[in-house]
This record gives sequence, C-alpha cells and structure tokens, in this order.
Amino acid sequence: MCHANPPFVDGGVMTVPHFRFVDTDNNWSVENEGVAPYIEVKLDPIATNEGRGSRLEKAIEEILQQLETYSDDIPREKPVLPTELGR
Repeated sequence: MCHANPPFVDGGVMTVPHFRFVDTDNNWSVENEGVAPYIEVKLDPIATNEGRGSRLEKAIEEILQQLETYSDDIPREKPVLPTELGR
C-alpha cells in the first residue's frame, strides 16, 4: 500500500494539502489553507502569560456586539402541506 504521507521513523506524521476546490468567490483554493481573519488582533504576551487569549477575548467581544442587533431569517411557521403527489 502506498501512502501519500508516510510516517516518520519516530512515529510522527506530516500531512500536506492534496485537494483543491473552487471557493464561494469562484477562485481556486486548497485544503488546510485556513481562513484569513477580518479583524486583526495582535498577540498580547502579558495576557498569554496570565493564561488569557487576547484573540479569543476580542472574538467574544465582537460576537456579543453582533448579537445585540442579530436577526435570523429562519421561518417560524411550517409551510403548507402539499395537496398533490410530487409537489
């Protein structure tokens, strides 16, 4: 059996992207590329040393702010049942 990512002699492994796809903007992308943040937050070494995550704290702050004006488009009523087969 041939492995695209054979294990290292010490038992460790490494994987490499080998799958590409078209994203929602119709551009080619590759797996494991990650998502670029739209809010840049610098790492705070003091907060990190205190066991806090400055990026996580900013994410929570942003989500709480967005929730204040959030509304969804989920229907609250069931659709009318069909009266004909196949419809």
